[in-house]
Amino acid sequence: MNRSQLHVLASALDGDGDALAEACRMDPTGALARRHRAGPALYIAARALENPFDCESWHRELHENAVRSAILMESLYQAGEVLDRAGLAWAPLKGLDLGSRVYNEPEERPTGDVDILVFPSDGDRARQALLEAGWKELYQGQRSARYTREEGYAWQLLGANGVLLELHFRLWGLIPTGYETVALARATPGEGGRRLRWADAYVVAAAHFWTVTPPRPLIGLRDLHLCGKSLANAGEVVQITIDWDLQAQVAMAAALSFEFWQGPVCGEIVQRLKPLLRRSEQRLFEGWQDDGAHLDLRWRSLALARLLAGRRSRAGWRVAWRRLWPHAGLAERATPEDWPWWRRRARFQKDWWLPGSR
Repeated sequence: MNRSQLHVLASALDGDGDALAEACRMDPTGALARRHRAGPALYIAARALENPFDCESWHRELHENAVRSAILMESLYQAGEVLDRAGLAWAPLKGLDLGSRVYNEPEERPTGDVDILVFPSDGDRARQALLEAGWKELYQGQRSARYTREEGYAWQLLGANGVLLELHFRLWGLIPTGYETVALARATPGEGGRRLRWADAYVVAAAHFWTVTPPRPLIGLRDLHLCGKSLANAGEVVQITIDWDLQAQVAMAAALSFEFWQGPVCGEIVQRLKPLLRRSEQRLFEGWQDDGAHLDLRWRSLALARLLAGRRSRAGWRVAWRRLWPHAGLAERATPEDWPWWRRRARFQKDWWLPGSR
């Protein structure tokens, strides 16, 4: 996929009639739009034109996502009621949260599961409350549970309707310990849990963008653009980013979003954070811009640049070591149970180092 196709999709998402028509022509099966989770928003934008047109694949994706969105929201409310009864603070996280806040309709923003953030100290209590309410663990066993507690960030539970719930008691390994606690503590109380403040939601979305397996969906950058519109200014995002040593993740995600939509908040974030990047991060940033690589930048490249820069993180150099020797619980999740340990680790390495091997 080339840069010009991404720019066409970006302009189409803004409602440009010519871009919408071109996006429909260049992607007749809807595969590109689906990969970037853009079909529902593209269809709604096309229908709003003075002379609307119907792209069948976008229309179909909108219907599918409307049903999925309703099921996910119902699961979110059910899980939230359980946590409320247990007296636990919680907040929706990532796609389902932003879909209901920055898009005109939740079904414009496809997402595959429910993400909820609780305080790290409440992780086990929240998990137990949901299990007692009928949710089932996706991964069972002592080693899997030990991995989640020691190195993971979320308990993965299934509802009666098959919806996956990721119960986050931490954020990802490259984020320093403590940020999730601060973000949830200052979240705004509301109906059905709390809501992360806009600046925290922006930083979390920018960091999460780099955890998604390439090719990364364009809609993740759209989230940043729309979230930026709700921010009074970029200053709070910049300060949070500096406080928690997340300069590389936030600056590079903001730069991508700015390239496609020219959002002033994203642009200011890039201008203020780029001079603060350390040498390894600068080299990655410049190389990524020079060679035209966009959404396919590998997470391992960003992780290595961050580690070489000496940035704080929860996992530290363990993220590199785990490429060679995965935690037993993680290897079990990724491979069949009847495989011997050496085959589990060999397969895990293959999945990590060879693109498209999954």
